[in-house]
Amino acid sequence: MKENEIELVNTEVQRAEIALDEVEERLEETEIFAPITGIIIEKLVEVGQIIASGISNVNGGTALATIADMSRLFIIADIDETDIGSVKIGHAVTITADAFPDKKFKGVVKRIAPQGLVENSITIFKVKIEVLGKGRKILKPMMSANIEIVTDHVENTMLNSRAGIREGENEKFVMVLKNDKPEKAIVKTGIRNPIQVEIISGLNPDDEVILGDWEKVWRKQKKKIKKFPL
Repeated sequence: MKENEIELVNTEVQRAEIALDEVEERLEETEIFAPITGIIIEKLVEVGQIIASGISNVNGGTALATIADMSRLFIIADIDETDIGSVKIGHAVTITADAFPDKKFKGVVKRIAPQGLVENSITIFKVKIEVLGKGRKILKPMMSANIEIVTDHVENTMLNSRAGIREGENEKFVMVLKNDKPEKAIVKTGIRNPIQVEIISGLNPDDEVILGDWEKVWRKQKKKIKKFPL
């Protein structure tokens, strides 16, 4: 073999070695490493799709999948600003899900957003709740859920609908129906939930509290009295 032919062959070998190095480097870039240990819950690419490497692309490359750590499950709840003051980290939570209407699950408040958000003209705070016990295996990501946070507890107390509580100057009161007439009763209230409020004093268990527009109720009551005189 002539010397120039040998040089030509050596040049081809060098080119092949360079090409091999490039292919091996690209092959290394095709290895997929997950940042966490978990389960793939969503595949974001398809076979044959051209993707960008996270190493060679300044934008971070193409996302391949969504991975979730299913050993821990969280719920992000919206809490109204009127109730957020009574919610504390560590409070127990009762969870129900539309998918399992007859089951109740346990949870605990893990984080309260330091700043509220305005949604539909209402200020709410995002609260992060960790699901405990059997709920971690039964509940799934993206399920809708309802929560009940126990912020306080009392026994043997009187409750009244929040719709019946009215506020005057430095006082709270309700309108009760006595002798077919509405009467104002000043009350002292305690803890509350979204529907009811504790009545500490000012009402008797058999008092009939007028909800809504008490003046409208009174007008109807007067008509009944006129229609059925004693």
